[in-house]
Amino acid sequence: MKKITMLLMGLLLGCAGISVQAEDPANFLPKDAVLLLYFDAVRMTEMPWLKDIGSAHPDTSDKVKQFEALCARYQIKENDFFSGPVYIAARDEDQIGIYAKTNISEEILPQFVSEMVKQGNKTVTVAEQTIADRKAFVFTNAAEKDKTPQSFALLYLAKDVVMVFQVNAANIELLKASTGGCALLAKIDRTQLAAFLCEPPKMLDASNAKPDVAMIDMRLDLTGAKQSDLKLSADVDFVNKEKAQEFGMQCQMMAPMMLGMLFGKDQKLAGELIQGLQVTLPSEKRLSVQFALSEATLKAVGEYLKNPANMPNFGQPGVGAAPATATTTAAPAVTAQP
Repeated sequence: MKKITMLLMGLLLGCAGISVQAEDPANFLPKDAVLLLYFDAVRMTEMPWLKDIGSAHPDTSDKVKQFEALCARYQIKENDFFSGPVYIAARDEDQIGIYAKTNISEEILPQFVSEMVKQGNKTVTVAEQTIADRKAFVFTNAAEKDKTPQSFALLYLAKDVVMVFQVNAANIELLKASTGGCALLAKIDRTQLAAFLCEPPKMLDASNAKPDVAMIDMRLDLTGAKQSDLKLSADVDFVNKEKAQEFGMQCQMMAPMMLGMLFGKDQKLAGELIQGLQVTLPSEKRLSVQFALSEATLKAVGEYLKNPANMPNFGQPGVGAAPATATTTAAPAVTAQP
């Protein structure tokens, strides 16, 4: 009786398939990655104000409808393509790849992606190739006559984990190194909506000038009682305190200017955005930036962006308003903290 019970359990587990064999893309990130970006695709696509922006803008709305129709034809959900955690990892400036969870099978995904890409560019071709002893689906834009066509590969690392990268010798090495044990993984908070870590000195080729930044640590999360507000936090560690102060002053001056130009036709909104920005120097070599946006401000941004006439043309002189004045906002201050 015990053997029969075990056999039935095994059969049921085998039928469940995806639940038993489910993998985390993090299990494949290279151990020596020096850049890591993480975001939760499902949480991000379900943000109401982001959906409103997408459905309202004519160009985006048409693309969304096309994508929904394509998903319906394949009988899959819109968020099945990237169905959970997504990572972008790099070992250096040449070896960069995307690692993602998917609910679409290997039998369906190549044709699905091919049709999805061709909705925007009908000259893209797809072919099955072997890369580092793995079956890969390679997408190439055949219309680039004056340039060497760039190809991108999509392959399955597990039944429900895909990897995407540009096809070249460097990324073949990245594929071979995609065996897990990423040290940066322990340094990011995956309860956040998104997180980013980068060590520029290790990222750049030795032939480049030594960067002024030693580490970048950024986080994006939903806040508030309804989890509908948005907060961006960034800590940038510089090689010395002089560089930290220099970049802090630049951030103080340039950020309000850019916000004023982008949202210059709504001074009240520009002012709210500038007031949501805070720049501090919590230590000698660290610059910290906090950018908090309420749900109401996010919705106002969405409404503003719906109107193409609000988009500034930076190629035209005099286009875009000056940053909001002190009567409506307070400029973000760079302050040193003990």
